[in-house]
Amino acid sequence: MERESWSRVQEFAGGWLLAASVTALVYLVIVELARLFALIFGAILVAIAISGLGRLINFRNRLPHALAVSLVIVIALGFCAGLGAWLGPQVVAQIGELDQKIRQGVANARSLLDSALDFLEQHVPSLRDGVLPRAGSIVQSTGKVLSSGFGTLTDAVVVLLLGFFLAVNPSRYERGLLLLVPRARRERGRAVLRATAHTLRYWLVARGVLMLLVGTLFAIGLAILDVPFAVPLGIIAGILDFIPYLGPVLGAIPALAVAFLGGPERVLWVLGLYLVVQFVESYIAGPLVESKAVTLPPGLLLAFQVLCAAWLGVLGVLLATPLLVALVVGVQMIYVQDVLGEDIRIAGEDV
Repeated sequence: MERESWSRVQEFAGGWLLAASVTALVYLVIVELARLFALIFGAILVAIAISGLGRLINFRNRLPHALAVSLVIVIALGFCAGLGAWLGPQVVAQIGELDQKIRQGVANARSLLDSALDFLEQHVPSLRDGVLPRAGSIVQSTGKVLSSGFGTLTDAVVVLLLGFFLAVNPSRYERGLLLLVPRARRERGRAVLRATAHTLRYWLVARGVLMLLVGTLFAIGLAILDVPFAVPLGIIAGILDFIPYLGPVLGAIPALAVAFLGGPERVLWVLGLYLVVQFVESYIAGPLVESKAVTLPPGLLLAFQVLCAAWLGVLGVLLATPLLVALVVGVQMIYVQDVLGEDIRIAGEDV
């Protein structure tokens, strides 16, 4: 009887110790190690992308996985070098001027909006009492955000290197992570990890196709409208399209700022181009590309983007969508299927 009571005490104490450990780990990840977590998750995304391309190479050629991944890196570096040699001088020269033009465009937009607001203030007294903020200040703040960039070169190098090492031998890291899972649940844990990687891989493919499409259409449209720096602005729009909903808006702001140098009429043309490109992406290309990949409710995604922005800053905005995709797969498999016993389709399992 005493032995049974002692076993219950040990079990109770062990449960509380496990709960305390998990709480401490969550606190460290959320508060103290948030940036490190963001870099590691970014590296995991890079590893998933590289491994997917390595599998594509191995579809016909029976090569060792590490060799296939190394070939992916060599091909990617060669492609970037060739593209840089072709477009590099033109883009670099234009990027140097683009910052000045954006600042000038922002200043023009600020002056125009301030003039409009001054006119309204004369006719609507409540505006003088601070009901509305100065529109020029909003535009100026947007310009500062854009000029601050999206991360440092050091972070990018760390993410790429760590992603490469993860991609070379992913099973080794998978086994190490599964050692933290009870032995009876390791097979299920392995299934969850692989399902998450599978869904993220196809989400990355779909997002990459849409980014290329948006960047190309935007650059061609800007060139037709005779807007300066069409290629760099198209590249910026394509890269920022990685962030659903918020990214396209951020990608249009530099083009609109440059368009202000040509007057309000050109701004309207660029705004019309932006709406056309977004229509093509949202209602034609998007449903075709993402029809079998995971789709997230817009309200949930926007709320999670705001949460991640408050938690991780700019990195949180970039990583919010893939992180939410991973959470959705985990919740569906671990909680909805295993705990609730519901028979549901896991996001992305049909691709």
